Amino acid sequence: MFFTFLLFCQAVGTNAVCFIAQDETVPRQALAIYKSDSFASCKLDCIRNSQCTSIAYNATLKLCVYHGSPVDDICPAVPRYTRLVKTTSNCPQPAPAEIISNFVPDDPCLKSARFSPAYTVTDRDGICPINVVDGEATARNYFVSIIRHDGTYDLYDNNAANRLQWDATLNSWVVYLYWNARLAINDPVYAVTCAYYPTEVAPECPCADLPLEPPGTGKPSVAPAPICPGQLRARKWIMYSPPAANGDQNSWIVSSASCL
Repeated sequence: MFFTFLLFCQAVGTNAVCFIAQDETVPRQALAIYKSDSFASCKLDCIRNSQCTSIAYNATLKLCVYHGSPVDDICPAVPRYTRLVKTTSNCPQPAPAEIISNFVPDDPCLKSARFSPAYTVTDRDGICPINVVDGEATARNYFVSIIRHDGTYDLYDNNAANRLQWDATLNSWVVYLYWNARLAINDPVYAVTCAYYPTEVAPECPCADLPLEPPGTGKPSVAPAPICPGQLRARKWIMYSPPAANGDQNSWIVSSASCL
């Protein structure tokens, strides 16, 4: 038996953010006008820019505009236009398709990863596939790639007991992580998608070695070697178990490992 490990570091989430359409006749400063590959990229850039209060996006020209403060001394009046206001108040519940389409795959640590938004599901056990979906020889080692409401990226394990679900109290879609049927983490997310690394590549941003626990135990190995010659203790990283008899590929998040 062996386990494959991928390590990803975590950050802290913030209040839910959204963009609400608002009709305007008051002109505003253009803080930035630039080419953006998608509406999702334009929104994400604005989320990361504290001076960006609203945006407009032209899909034909692939043009993103950041709006700043109002400009009162322009004559004649500006024709009515629509801007998308960035806010953390009164955000409506986005459809599942929207939080998936909001995902922008520009995390430098995931350049070699492949994304599978079509396989990302909500409101049921399991966020990504744990079984064979495209005729591959064995199930892929999927993980859950997220963007928090502050624009930062993070990753979670793809466990069949995890869920992506709306939380009306937090006013956000939330990744729920369970361990032994108990809720371990509930992390509000702005965007999410399933992802995996092809077997021939490795993550671009490896973190430090797993800490050993307890002191004096042996250092675990990484794939393709067996992680331990005997028993295993593990509490973080992303750990992929050997495929089950039916081919399902499950995973768990762990923080340390020791060979006993």
